[in-house]
Amino acid sequence: DKKARESIPVPPGIIPNSDSPHSPIEEERRLFFVAMTRARQRLVISYPKTDSNQTPLLPSPFIRDIAHKASAEAASPAALSVATFFNPIKSESRDRKHRQLLDEAIKQYALSPTSINTYFQCPQLFLYQNIFRVPAVRTPSQAYGDAVHRALEFIGRAMKNGASSPTPDEALAIFASALASQGLSENETAVYLDRGQKILRRYLEQEATHWSIPIDVEYNFTPHSVMLDGAIPITGKLDKIEPIAGTHKVRIVDYKTGAAKSRRAILGQTATHDQDYWRQLKFYAVLAQADPNFPYEVGEVALAFIDPNAKFKTE
Repeated sequence: DKKARESIPVPPGIIPNSDSPHSPIEEERRLFFVAMTRARQRLVISYPKTDSNQTPLLPSPFIRDIAHKASAEAASPAALSVATFFNPIKSESRDRKHRQLLDEAIKQYALSPTSINTYFQCPQLFLYQNIFRVPAVRTPSQAYGDAVHRALEFIGRAMKNGASSPTPDEALAIFASALASQGLSENETAVYLDRGQKILRRYLEQEATHWSIPIDVEYNFTPHSVMLDGAIPITGKLDKIEPIAGTHKVRIVDYKTGAAKSRRAILGQTATHDQDYWRQLKFYAVLAQADPNFPYEVGEVALAFIDPNAKFKTE
């Protein structure tokens, strides 16, 4: 009934209804903002001066809200500060119930590398996906990536525990079992199973023999309640920690199942790449530095690509 429905506080905008405190023009303004945030490198806003009948047209009122000039000051990459990741974004006004719901939602929330990148992609998406936790469908590629990670975790743990290095067949069995539990369709499972078996076997035969024994795998910071600047909870999970030969430092390794990227691409120094991977690596370094319980000194952070075209590389 209506009374029961109103007893559950739902953020405005998730469920469209006639009781929304936002006017239609404000809904359009938010949609315009979200569209703007999709730009990667450059944003061009245009409008027609006349319609098909040559009648003069006025620009959208939203354009007047956009500053004609903007400036940004880069923060030091080594700065252990919230400014390392965020630039201030002017918040929309929220009603009291929405504010209370937001305050409650962030009490137990900790920032992670993935959520940081979501924020840079779209602050509104970050709000609904990471803070309000609106359910989202998991993509087949995400399910495939998780299954590959489970196979590599199995190998890493076996090596860490002093067992002989697992055979490719043993690792592939773990991959197949993990993929089967992802809830994919029969056709999707078949496609990704075939891809994973071919790529993983080649990867393990070519790369695994060169691995050093890991210090740890799937290292989870969550139990440590790490705080950034003494005020902001941050967390994350490291795929692998391995020693750097000839030093007392360690290398943090994060596995990626997408196409291998060059160092310039990872740093966002090419026309077609953003800084998501670089931001993620910086986050891991900051997380390790901010955690007084992390027992290692980080010397390097790296991405290990299990490329679908068998272009295996670590950068």
